[in-house]
Amino acid sequence: MGASAGCIHVAAVAAAFPSRLRGVAFASPTAPKDVEDKAGISIVTRTLKGLLQMDYVGDLLADFITNVIEPEDMVRYGTTDASPALDRLEREGEGFVVENFLNDTWRAVKNTHRGWVDNIHVLMDKPPFEMTAIGEVSANGGRIVITTAADDTTNPPEFQQWFHEAIPGSELMEFERGYGHFHWGPLRNFEKIVRTILR
Repeated sequence: MGASAGCIHVAAVAAAFPSRLRGVAFASPTAPKDVEDKAGISIVTRTLKGLLQMDYVGDLLADFITNVIEPEDMVRYGTTDASPALDRLEREGEGFVVENFLNDTWRAVKNTHRGWVDNIHVLMDKPPFEMTAIGEVSANGGRIVITTAADDTTNPPEFQQWFHEAIPGSELMEFERGYGHFHWGPLRNFEKIVRTILR
């Protein structure tokens, strides 16, 4: 299972080794830039992603994010739907989900700011492999789940629709409003995803 920026990395593994997978899930995946240009992505997220792609500017911004501000602030305020969702998870007693997610984010960049700028091109460019190859998971009896939520403004539903259309045999799993990009975060939602791909 991949979540957000991790989805394209999971997709690469799934495309290379589909016969070895019993199921695969993509929680709020990204999509190439041409899809983003037509989607309802928040202006804050669009601006940050655009700046991170620019030569030199991206490096300076990434270095600033890594060494001056806290990665938690980047997650909370770099997208418009993240902070309310993380606050809600904490209020509902699922602060451990928030803590683990923020720790994973910090692990990705704590040694070098390059974690931000190197990954942005992977997220914005068309995949360098055939997404249709992932469909073999479904053809072999496995489940391919792509999660979505109407209020996700970081990776809006158009991104998940692109993933769904690119992968034969995939299914969309829609979650309720209120968690935005982190719709996969509540434990009940995470468990539903995992149970579905392991059936």
